[in-house]
Amino acid sequence: MNAGYGVYDRANKSTGPLPYWTAQNPDYEYPRLNPTSYGVFGGGIMIYKPRSFVRIQDLSLTYNLPSSAVQRIKLNSLQIFGSIRNLATFTKWPGWDPESGMSPMPRTYTFGLNLSL
Repeated sequence: MNAGYGVYDRANKSTGPLPYWTAQNPDYEYPRLNPTSYGVFGGGIMIYKPRSFVRIQDLSLTYNLPSSAVQRIKLNSLQIFGSIRNLATFTKWPGWDPESGMSPMPRTYTFGLNLSL
């Protein structure tokens, strides 16, 4: 599938094997072999794809160690935490991210300790 937007509608490009329409296969989604999405002369094709999605945006977990275990190592408190941003996106969108179009949505991991003496 073409991952970006083409500039010249009638250019001879190799886009790889695409499920394009033929008389033998009339149910395919692309009307031709070269499905450029944007043509500077007004002839581009933009196939409709639903962008509905469900996303697990943020997940955070925190664990406070028991005070009996913390006092043995001469601390008042000890907390371990972690979080993940953009954990998962559930969609039928063929690109990287349905919200941003074709740009990937970065996944960020954070881990740490909070302690008090």
